[in-house]
Amino acid sequence: MQEPCRHPIPGLRTPPRAALLLALALAGAPAGATAPLTLKEGAIAWAAAQTGIAPDLLKLAPMDSRVEITPCATGWSFDYPFASRETLRARCAEPRNHYFLRLVGLPRAGPAASAAAGAAAPTASAPTAGTPPATGTATTAGAGAPRAPEERPTAVVLVRDLPRGARLTPELVSTMATDPQRLDPRSLRDPKEVLHAELVRDLRAGQPLRISDLKAVTLVRRGQMVTYNVGEPSSYRITARLEALQDGVHGDRIRLRNPESGRIVTGRVTAENTVEFN
Repeated sequence: MQEPCRHPIPGLRTPPRAALLLALALAGAPAGATAPLTLKEGAIAWAAAQTGIAPDLLKLAPMDSRVEITPCATGWSFDYPFASRETLRARCAEPRNHYFLRLVGLPRAGPAASAAAGAAAPTASAPTAGTPPATGTATTAGAGAPRAPEERPTAVVLVRDLPRGARLTPELVSTMATDPQRLDPRSLRDPKEVLHAELVRDLRAGQPLRISDLKAVTLVRRGQMVTYNVGEPSSYRITARLEALQDGVHGDRIRLRNPESGRIVTGRVTAENTVEFN
């Protein structure tokens, strides 16, 4: 029997790794399926599909060296746990675990916004006849044109000392201008990122917060009776008290049981002891 040819077909080109990542994310693959990609590759592929940015332009900040990544048997799923789109959460159902990953170098505005800003930028023009140029002002675009001050990046800091386990709110943090050369890429930039999070270590006031300093707060615990809402407040609203069958952090989909009928339903955790049907 003739052995199959192991040489590549002439003219057939292997797509680059970046193209494979984006194709996997856009092809409708399940959100948790990253194999054979690593956790970081899967996160970049998912973020590329969400933002429309090429995977080659997305990078992840280094994770804390003390964090050990446990292999996920069921495949990773990704979401945005906070208001900012710079932080991703990778979750695993078996074994149940989650990690925070941080995107760096994410554009603040899309290409269209940048182009519009460039088009709207004022340009220097020659003075009209009979009007002398203003002293100290360049009349043509050139080396003498004044340069706008560079915007310094901001970091989220605590407004007072807080112990490990303290639950954070926007009122407990502020922002501080930081030297770009000294800014840790894992530092938080938006105060809204502390919602539904708590500290994993003691921190002092004025100390920049990093994504590794936080963990998601458990808003629903197994065995608790929680409020289960169905419908929109603007139209109709049905509320019931059900028993949680799983722990859950913000955004988790968990199972609940009606203690009277025994029926099992699912919903998404939205607040403390509150689950929404969706």
